[in-house]
Amino acid sequence: MDRILWLRPHRLFERTLGYFFIIVIVTFLAFPAGTNLSAFFHTPPLAGNLVTFEDQSLGLMIKYPSNWERAKIGQDQVTFIAPRESDSPSFPAGLGIKSHNISSADATL
Repeated sequence: MDRILWLRPHRLFERTLGYFFIIVIVTFLAFPAGTNLSAFFHTPPLAGNLVTFEDQSLGLMIKYPSNWERAKIGQDQVTFIAPRESDSPSFPAGLGIKSHNISSADATL
C-alpha cells in the first residue's frame, strides 16, 4: 500500500511533463520556425525607416515607412499604401488624408 502512494507523485510529474511537451510541440507546429516566428516575438523599430512628407497647401507633415507608396490626388488629398505581401490575398494597409474647408464655424467633425 505504501508503495502505490509513493508512485503517485512520480506519475503526476510525468503527466505534467508530458502535457508541457505536447503544448511546446503544438506551438511549434502552429508557428513554424523562420522569419515569421521571429517577427511574432520581436518587431524592429521603424524610427530609422521613416520618410517625412510635408505639404504646405494641405498644412500636413507626416512620417511614414519608406517602403510605402505615396500618391497625391488633386490639391487636397494624399494617400499612403503599404507594400502588398506576395502570399497575401488581402489588400494592404493604407491611409488617406483629405483636406476639406468647413464653411460653418459651429460644425463638428
